[in-house]
Amino acid sequence: MPMSLSSIAVDDEGAVYSANGWDEAGHDWKKWDRDGRSVLHSNFQVRNGNPNGMPYRIAVDERFLYVVYISHHGYGKIGSHWIQRFDRRTGK
Repeated sequence: MPMSLSSIAVDDEGAVYSANGWDEAGHDWKKWDRDGRSVLHSNFQVRNGNPNGMPYRIAVDERFLYVVYISHHGYGKIGSHWIQRFDRRTGK
């Protein structure tokens, strides 16, 4: 389980997505099935991605999930806000 859930969203199939404030395992966002089982996570794509950041909001549509985060470093200024899009089926 992530250290802190900053935001959650639910898709049309009942899967739940969470934006996680900090998780040592790199689960900066996570997808849970309707029964609460973890089925997909970011695998360091946000925190160690480019730009690197800390998620605080998540949204989902019929194809993608969107993660809003504050940059630690990388492109732009530290503290700038970014939105990154991931395929909701593959997590890429």
